[in-house]
Amino acid sequence: MEFCDGGLVNDLDYMKHNKISTIEVGTKLGNLFSEMIFIHGNLHCDPHPGNILVRKDKKGNLELCLLDHGLYANLSDELRYNYSNLWLSILSSSVDGIKQYSKALGVEELYGIFAAMVTARSWETVSSPEGVARKKLTDKESNDLRKKIGEYVVEISEVLDRIPRPMIMIMKTNDLLRGIEHALGTQKT
Repeated sequence: MEFCDGGLVNDLDYMKHNKISTIEVGTKLGNLFSEMIFIHGNLHCDPHPGNILVRKDKKGNLELCLLDHGLYANLSDELRYNYSNLWLSILSSSVDGIKQYSKALGVEELYGIFAAMVTARSWETVSSPEGVARKKLTDKESNDLRKKIGEYVVEISEVLDRIPRPMIMIMKTNDLLRGIEHALGTQKT
């Protein structure tokens, strides 16, 4: 076990005082968890702000310190392959690809709800030619999503029942990371 010092990942005053870029923190955090999910298949599943510290090393480079390694998900090659291709399909606005890889992840006909859950964006945006990669999240879209969640509780529950258990941990992790990005003001969409 090692003692780690630093500031919480959402402590903007600490970052400002220590000249740590929130953009660099957000980028490094995204890269770290993408590597865990897509390359290594071992995912730290509790990345709330109290479990991630930021600091500079002796050379002045940014370091992220992950704490509390008690909850990990082991992701199979098949899950990582299908999930990565789902994201590639989402980023290219390929509805056929979204259908194919949603089906491979057990979702079948609920692919639209699933894609909205994975991206935290509306199906209208996900399936539009601009897609999530180019269409900025608006207050209207965000408010509409919150209003519609209640209408789709049954379908959301069905998606959660169908997907592989580790996929739920990926989604939990994604939501926690989105919260950190929001606190840092670094959300791209």
